[in-house]
Amino acid sequence: MMRTILGVHFPSLGSDLMDVCIQSFYHLRDLQAIEKKPATRELINWIRALQADPDFDHKNLGRGNVPYLGVLFKKSPDFTQAVSQLRRIRG
Repeated sequence: MMRTILGVHFPSLGSDLMDVCIQSFYHLRDLQAIEKKPATRELINWIRALQADPDFDHKNLGRGNVPYLGVLFKKSPDFTQAVSQLRRIRG
């Protein structure tokens, strides 16, 4: 379902980028102690931010490097919690 939604918004989005974005999105939604989990609208906005960054390499997402978390997490405590958990995961 999410691939279909993203396909409407980003018809030329490569399947590699789409897959890694969806995987990262659902991983972020599974983080503990997040009050307002990112929704589809935040995912769409996040992909727009990623596409606007000429230095973005989608291969880094698989390594736990998630740029523009502020686009996904609207509440400061959720953003802080996400950053903290991602740092622990990356080790």
